[in-house]
Amino acid sequence: MLYEKIDRGYLNRHLHRVQRLDNLRSLKYQILNSCGLKAYDYSKIKVTAGNGHRMTDQEKAAIRVEKIDRQIKELEAIVTPEQNILLQQLDRLDEKSNDYRHAAILRQLYVDGCSLKDVILSFYPEDTKESRKSISGLRNTAEKMLAKISDIPFIKVEQMTIEDFKFDAYK
Repeated sequence: MLYEKIDRGYLNRHLHRVQRLDNLRSLKYQILNSCGLKAYDYSKIKVTAGNGHRMTDQEKAAIRVEKIDRQIKELEAIVTPEQNILLQQLDRLDEKSNDYRHAAILRQLYVDGCSLKDVILSFYPEDTKESRKSISGLRNTAEKMLAKISDIPFIKVEQMTIEDFKFDAYK
């Protein structure tokens, strides 16, 4: 699907999933580093069946890393298409908006994962009450515009074929 209505709830869910994915990745590497496992050899460890007291720390770590890998793959399967949809819609917002900051603010917040303070400092020299109010207003306007724009279906021109233009009457 090339469009989906993107409102504040969608953006917050997407951001939460991206943060969860980052947390899982950092937890995985933290486990790998703490047990002396390498990123490529933890699967070679033979996990013994039976009582958990007989398992070594490396075996327990290998099991935890395998579970985390499964969770990462599940989240990536959700996040990657969402990210593509969001980028396409932000490009549409960039084309329709008369202020370049609308798409830039949303891109920094929801795609790049920047904090609101970083976004403010990218547009203003310092984080003041006025600059915070200005960015918040631009963000609210951009989110409303994005919701309107993303509610309208579209097809990219390079994705259209001659078959798309044929009518049923001509078949």
